[in-house]
Amino acid sequence: APLEPEAIVKLPPRFLLTLTGPFFVALPVNAQCDVETWAGIPGGGSASFGEALSLDGDCALVGAPRDNAVATVGGAAYFYERGALGWSVAKEVRPASSGDYDYFGSSVHLRGSRAAIGAPAKDTAFSTAGQVYLYERGPIGWSEVDVLEPGDAAANDHFGTSVAVDGERVAVGAALKSGPAGIYQGAVYVFELQGSTWVEVDKLTASDAGGLDRFGSSVALEGGRLAVGSPLAGGTSGRVYVFDLGPGGWSETDRLEVSSGTGLGTQLELSGGELVASAPGWGANGAAHVFELGPTGWTHVGPLLPPVPDGAVYFAEDVGFDGQRLVVGASAPNSGPGVSGSLHVYERDGVGWIHRYALAPHAATPMFTQAVDVDGNTLLAGDDAAAFGGEDAGTATLFVLGDGSSLTGEPAELAINVGGIQELHVETCPPRSGQLYVVLGSFSGTQPGVALGGGLVLPLNPDAYLQWTLLSPNQPPLIAGLGVLDGNGGALPSFALPPGSSPALAGLELNHAAVVLDAALGVDLVTNAQELGLVATKSAWTVNSD
Repeated sequence: APLEPEAIVKLPPRFLLTLTGPFFVALPVNAQCDVETWAGIPGGGSASFGEALSLDGDCALVGAPRDNAVATVGGAAYFYERGALGWSVAKEVRPASSGDYDYFGSSVHLRGSRAAIGAPAKDTAFSTAGQVYLYERGPIGWSEVDVLEPGDAAANDHFGTSVAVDGERVAVGAALKSGPAGIYQGAVYVFELQGSTWVEVDKLTASDAGGLDRFGSSVALEGGRLAVGSPLAGGTSGRVYVFDLGPGGWSETDRLEVSSGTGLGTQLELSGGELVASAPGWGANGAAHVFELGPTGWTHVGPLLPPVPDGAVYFAEDVGFDGQRLVVGASAPNSGPGVSGSLHVYERDGVGWIHRYALAPHAATPMFTQAVDVDGNTLLAGDDAAAFGGEDAGTATLFVLGDGSSLTGEPAELAINVGGIQELHVETCPPRSGQLYVVLGSFSGTQPGVALGGGLVLPLNPDAYLQWTLLSPNQPPLIAGLGVLDGNGGALPSFALPPGSSPALAGLELNHAAVVLDAALGVDLVTNAQELGLVATKSAWTVNSD
């Protein structure tokens, strides 16, 4: 006989589910819709491919600063482009003047048809003064068009520690630049394209500069606004400085900080009136701090934290932000064999940012997410120590989320008196075709949910209904709650509410989420939660008043 929904609600407390039981023990976390893994050329040695990367539309740029193909640790960089047949290497670049220990590719940034690549240890007239190489994409592809150096270059500046490109403007950090405040004070240089020549137009330092601050360790540039990270300012506290371009040039307009010992500003992202700053030393694991620009200046919205604290995880070593989706890298170098770093994806929920899911490659790599970036539904994460071709050459893993990895449902509510069906749609991506899925439910809300390990969180709170959907799949009220994803990586389960169900169900809010399993029955991904409201009555007939 069909199970009445009210019977589920009345299951005794002893059946409440604890998802640390055998079903979810030691399940590996695999990649979510990863399209492919890229790597540098075999024979390049421990090239650190993926130590720096940048993503913009159908183009990507990946640095390999320890590449040995031409010079010992001379470095290289790879331009990728997406065409009709997918992604491929458009060009592999090294400077004509490549020298030993230049570390070309330590910093990269790509916007439109222009890119900047830093070689911070390049010997010029001064030892390890550093250079930045500019590339442009023309009719025949990418080519080097200029080499930038500061007008006050000196030994050990490490000009090119960080780079940012926006239109006809480039910002370059020299984090080890010495100045009046002491060694490694740091500086940032701004260049603009005037005619056909790149010209240095400004040199920026912090208003409260101190020795060892490493101002310029990170930069983010958008239009007439520039954010600069100084992760060791104030000891190890870290600060972010915001500069705005006015009639008189660039001026410091704000200084952002959160608390001591955070390393705030290790990496930065800037989009519109929002700024994201990584702070890998914040709290037990690190955090990504979000700031918003309001009428009175920048306001600290709050930290984004790992969903499950783990002392072995370095959270927020890098961040990616495109204005709509925010990604945070979390490497795990001290977690032991078989444990991978993960890429945490946050999306807006109308009020703030919520953690949607964590992504990881199929092969466990502890340093995964050493560098990350996002543009729309495409995410890129680097692991500069991943094995490739028998060497620790490094890799970059590409994820395409599309509109998938979600659970949607219509209608949003059902009436007790007439009953009805909420049609659910599990959507992932074609590479998951044939994988098992299970739809789980809860009537106790979605926060804090249940940690499944590997950074994945099931957005359902444990209760009797969650136990029922887990242990009795494909039983009413869920239809096709357990099955195999179709050729597009989707499925169409549903929730059926019989007419005349118990009035006690009125006002109940159910939530469902789908868990997708891999071939080894490990948890591959967890979708968002889809809400269903149960109301007392609804007319079985709708009269058109027209």
